[in-house]
Amino acid sequence: MFKPAAALEMPLPTERRRSVRMRAKPLDLIMETSVFVDTVRLLNIGRLGFSVSTPIAYPAGTPLRLLIPGHETLTARAVWFARNQLGARFDEPLDEDLLFILTEED
Repeated sequence: MFKPAAALEMPLPTERRRSVRMRAKPLDLIMETSVFVDTVRLLNIGRLGFSVSTPIAYPAGTPLRLLIPGHETLTARAVWFARNQLGARFDEPLDEDLLFILTEED
């Protein structure tokens, strides 16, 4: 039986999240792996993870380091990549103070 393409699509990343994400300030940050150094645009961030805009399709499980000027390097693992966006989960929950610094004011 033939299924329409829409029925075969995976759920959007926001449907699989385990914590709330907030819109990030428009920041360009450096993200490193053991192979690449990439300038990425932070899109949203939460205590357990973040998403960035990047044209590089990092495989799920790739260890990442997100460099935030004036703060310790954050370590994470890639979870998903779609439409030039990467979602990652932090190795340790993000500090509330840093989360406040990186998010948009409403």
